[in-house]
Amino acid sequence: MSASVDVLAGLDTAEQAVVVDSWLSGIRAALDDCDQVADLIVDRDTLTTILYDLRDIRSRVAEVFARYEKRVVNEAGEKSYLTPFGKVEIRRKTGWKQTRHDELLPVLVRVANTERRMNGETGEVESEGHAVARVIRECVSLGQVKVTGLRARDLAPDEFATPNDDGWTVQLPPRSL
Repeated sequence: MSASVDVLAGLDTAEQAVVVDSWLSGIRAALDDCDQVADLIVDRDTLTTILYDLRDIRSRVAEVFARYEKRVVNEAGEKSYLTPFGKVEIRRKTGWKQTRHDELLPVLVRVANTERRMNGETGEVESEGHAVARVIRECVSLGQVKVTGLRARDLAPDEFATPNDDGWTVQLPPRSL
């Protein structure tokens, strides 16, 4: 552990929050500086080196984020609660696998025929083929179902794919500007 982490261990919760917020502010400031000089750097090798470093930083931030998210899930005690930032929700993450395309595609074709759109400018009705392609694009992606598209059409995703329990995720409120 670094010396700053050792010091943090001896502080109360409010003091720890101030220190961690200071660290995060430093990270934000450093990223802002990197962003501002991006257009000034013209050397390809330097740009590539920075890109490699940023990729590593992004990966490390994702690891730290996942650790904090897991702690929030474990400590929350409730499925939703209010913070100074807004409402936080703890939601189950669900992946979908083993999509049964042979069952799903005929349903999507049938649904597409009831969802043909009219062009507001020309008054032309969308062709059957375009409607089918659009609905499939909105509901299936590279062999995986798109839950939002299916649910928008009152179709249950679990009728066409096997849910995979992927643990929990934290739904943070939108960023304030």
